[in-house]
Amino acid sequence: MYHVKPPAPAPCLGSEAGATSSIHLASAVDRRYLLPLAVLLESIRRTQVPGQAIVLHLLHCSLLPDDLRRLSSLVNLNPIHVGAEQSRRCTLDANYPAEAAFPLLLADLMPPELEKVLFLDADMMALSDLRALWDLPLGDQVLLAAQDQAVPFCSSRRGVKRWRELGIPEDSRYFNGGVMLIDLGRWRARSISRQVEEYLQRNVGQLEFLHQEALNAVLWDQRSIIDARWNLPGSLAGRSVAGRRSALEQNPGILHFAGHMKPWRFPVGGPFYRRYQQFMGEVSPLFPATKPSWEERMTSIYDRFGRGLLYPLEQLLWQHRWL
Repeated sequence: MYHVKPPAPAPCLGSEAGATSSIHLASAVDRRYLLPLAVLLESIRRTQVPGQAIVLHLLHCSLLPDDLRRLSSLVNLNPIHVGAEQSRRCTLDANYPAEAAFPLLLADLMPPELEKVLFLDADMMALSDLRALWDLPLGDQVLLAAQDQAVPFCSSRRGVKRWRELGIPEDSRYFNGGVMLIDLGRWRARSISRQVEEYLQRNVGQLEFLHQEALNAVLWDQRSIIDARWNLPGSLAGRSVAGRRSALEQNPGILHFAGHMKPWRFPVGGPFYRRYQQFMGEVSPLFPATKPSWEERMTSIYDRFGRGLLYPLEQLLWQHRWL
């Protein structure tokens, strides 16, 4: 179990040793996602090579000093407060909190001497040492990311609108923005933030997945797709759905609990929930869980006992935007 301690200063990012040996993570949360972020950090601690340095650059606009103090007992924390003007750049859809699009601010807010960063959504659990992901070569690409399992291609339903007009090939794979290894220098040099923001502004009120669609529209030919193990659907990996067993759980690296199935809110199905519970138990003295709502209890029952049979219907409803 953890005990709260005063924040430790982040290592000097300008030194060659710090920049080379440390893994620099970034994430963005509001107070509702403090618990899953803590679980993610605990899972990283349990799977990494002992003695490996991890630095978390945390973008936020609403966390309290005590929140940051508790998080700093789990990781070497570099909190980055996003001001009102910068936050407004990301508040383009009332269905999403501003923090959802904070990845677009990374190149502006990260220390200038930092060459790359690994962005992770908070609703994840690491099952393998992240060093293997961190050390993947970027080549001349701006970022590395895994193909989205629900929206496999830019031309897919709920993919990139007007993909033909943008010159995007029909078979161009659509990536999920929950895990992104980003070359910050290339991002800045190619003005990616400006291009993405222009796309967002042109399509206000029409975007399916906010900045994720915009990133795919801009970076479809400036990114490489990595192995699916680094961004597996956490609520489906290792489960049998519609009589078919997913093969995506082979050697899992990171599970991503996107969508409605949130294991810190209520029990979910699948073989990995017990491990998530273990990590959550370790951090609960710092970030206790709250009781699920009635709706969440019903969702839990569906996920554990009915989803295997009803998954095709769920997918049909999702594809038609009824879920």
